[in-house]
Amino acid sequence: MTKEELKIQLSNLEKKHEADKKELLQIYAESNNPYKIDDIVTDHRGSIKVDKITCHYDGTCIYWGLKVKKDGSFYRTMQRECVYQKNVR
Repeated sequence: MTKEELKIQLSNLEKKHEADKKELLQIYAESNNPYKIDDIVTDHRGSIKVDKITCHYDGTCIYWGLKVKKDGSFYRTMQRECVYQKNVR
């Protein structure tokens, strides 16, 4: 084995490890997610009605949706916001 072959194999192992790590964090985030689509989620900036859920690199979820007023109606401009799971009240 040459030094170049070693570098290539190590690089491949690191890429595989990162992909496996990302997949494991996504499984963890999905299994510990208390909210679903169409739930209202509130953080320090306001509330949104969830229409999409993605996973953050640290194993938590990010909720995406339209901003909701206190009375439950949407803003006229249909503002889209995101709320991080770690900021949910």
